Amino acid sequence: MSTFNENISWVDESINSILQQTYSNIEFIIILDNPQRIELKKLLNDYSEKDKRVKVIINEENLGLVKSLNKALLYASGTYIARIDADDISHLNRLEKQINFLETNNLDFVFSPVICIDEQGNEYKKTNLIPLNSKQVKHILAKGNISYHPTWFCKSEVYQKLNGYREIDFCEDYDFSLRALDA
Repeated sequence: MSTFNENISWVDESINSILQQTYSNIEFIIILDNPQRIELKKLLNDYSEKDKRVKVIINEENLGLVKSLNKALLYASGTYIARIDADDISHLNRLEKQINFLETNNLDFVFSPVICIDEQGNEYKKTNLIPLNSKQVKHILAKGNISYHPTWFCKSEVYQKLNGYREIDFCEDYDFSLRALDA
């Protein structure tokens, strides 16, 4: 997770949605990309003091999302990498379901549908995804991005093979998805 200027309560809820997962053998790497946010820094440090799974890295200056995510990857030691954004909430069994699906189907990279909510928590959009093979995903991705970045779960070797995210100004997730399909 990289965080910059999100609402503190959203970050808190997002972190809790990961720490309370049914699959708990995790390291949770959080990059604070805005060292001036004292209240956010305090929240993150409180989590790292209470839960040994939380590792907080504070950038000395704003690096932006891509550099922050690539920096987080340097600290990751697990077999798998799961993404979440600081203003997103994961279902309680997200990681358990994703690891089981990935391993059962001998895959390298999975993603899932999302439920979009507004600032008050009201649902306004729900995506549906049926299981797709890589050929189907490649065909659909040629027309637009269907892999929602905060739902990604993949083998860490995928990130290593691609050297993380390319430093581009936007759509780093879409770019990564397309490169992962060709890898």
